[in-house]
Amino acid sequence: MPVVPAFFAVLVIQPALARGPCGTLQLREERKHSADASGRPDSVGYVDSAIYPIRVHYRRAEDADRAATVVLPAAEMAWEVEVDQMGWLEPTVDADIGGDTDRFDYYLTNEETAGGGWTWGPYRDVYADDDYYSIAAFVALDDRYITDHDMPDFVAHEFNHALQYRIDGAEATSFVWESTAEAMEELVVPDSNLYVIDIADFNDLPFESLLFDGYSDEVTAYNDYSLYEYGGSIAGLYLEQAYGTNDGTTLLQLWLDLAQGGDRTSPDYIDALALAGGDAAPTYEDVYLGLAEWRMFVADDDDGAHYLEAADWPRAARVAREPDLALSGAEAGVSITPVDAPYDLGTSYFDVALDADMTLPLHVMVDGDDASQWGVVAAAWQDGAAARVVKARAEAGAPLEVDLDLTGATQVRIGVANLGAPNLAAGGRHPRRDFTLTLTRTSDVSGEDSGDTSAEDHPDSPAPETKAGCGCATGSDPLGAPLGAPLTGTSLLAVAALTMLRRRNTHPS
Repeated sequence: MPVVPAFFAVLVIQPALARGPCGTLQLREERKHSADASGRPDSVGYVDSAIYPIRVHYRRAEDADRAATVVLPAAEMAWEVEVDQMGWLEPTVDADIGGDTDRFDYYLTNEETAGGGWTWGPYRDVYADDDYYSIAAFVALDDRYITDHDMPDFVAHEFNHALQYRIDGAEATSFVWESTAEAMEELVVPDSNLYVIDIADFNDLPFESLLFDGYSDEVTAYNDYSLYEYGGSIAGLYLEQAYGTNDGTTLLQLWLDLAQGGDRTSPDYIDALALAGGDAAPTYEDVYLGLAEWRMFVADDDDGAHYLEAADWPRAARVAREPDLALSGAEAGVSITPVDAPYDLGTSYFDVALDADMTLPLHVMVDGDDASQWGVVAAAWQDGAAARVVKARAEAGAPLEVDLDLTGATQVRIGVANLGAPNLAAGGRHPRRDFTLTLTRTSDVSGEDSGDTSAEDHPDSPAPETKAGCGCATGSDPLGAPLGAPLTGTSLLAVAALTMLRRRNTHPS
């Protein structure tokens, strides 16, 4: 869930954009490996579901009706969609470790919620004999600043964290926790589009690793208030839409592939990504290179062949690029190194301005640090058709070259991806790797790359069907405000300041 810097909020924040944070990652860090089952929020009463094993507690007597008419229906919908329809495992039973029944508990509270919500459970594998590390969690929801309109989003997001705890409560990569929960929020409550708010923070730092989060020093060096992992919802939606049916089951499988019995770190996020693409993308490198392609095609850059709702995302969501490159003349060429070299599983992007002569293709050559594998994705936009895309990757130390047909091109972009060292693992350091990008015009079009994988060309691919009932708006706001149904999140600037203070005070050392 998004957090807005207080100094920025005072200047330009719109009431519809302020929302409290999800504090799940902060609490996991603060209470790391704590098996203490105490510390549940105070409650003066509760209401039970007649449909599912759900209990909603409240700390103020005047919230009894809201618990019954707002939170409980949202909790029942989240259970119906995520468990009954999508197939996620039911949350872990907590009756003997803090909960007083076998019901799953929600708390309307003001304890550590900072205007948002959080999900946590004592670090204990409740079902020690299965293939999962199952922590019994509960959800806290702010009873002051979450609006009734936004409550289903918060509930769907936090409930998914509880389901993640059921499968792999010991998972160490924070990015996959929040990118999944934020994507699931959109799949459960598709008409709200609140996930759109955070996309810019992810796409503004494309050179950062998919293994980082908003607390990583590498991210805070650029933005101390980044919502990087929340904007990573588009990584989750990419998996759903590129390799699944956009129904939550691909993300479920991702988490099942992360799971292991006991408190271990293997398999990790890299291992799960390697399985996410199936036959279409049989390695994690292929899956990541696909994401490096998809994140280029958002907002004004949407070509109708990638994200289902990307055309309605704000201009601020467009992927950040290095300084533009210009070529002119048949013999022209240019070589450049990036200002922001990519970390492992990060990408640097370049827009290329070409002259009117599109008869010669663009030859793209990448000479990268020999310690990493490298990938390249080159795209040429066309009027009235999907962009022409060529992708390739090469082993560490191997040459990497592709040719891009420029016939009819209206826009050209190149992405150079650091795919990490061979046998990359999610843990440990993920350094920056430098490269040199060389572009020339050539009449020798081979149609193949020089790496270990044939260049993948997608000329004139058809656009996917529009998702029914998405509730999207059409057009875009030139100031970068997200579109869709009215975003009626918390409007008080004091809440934005409070959430920022809490987020920075809980930055892990």
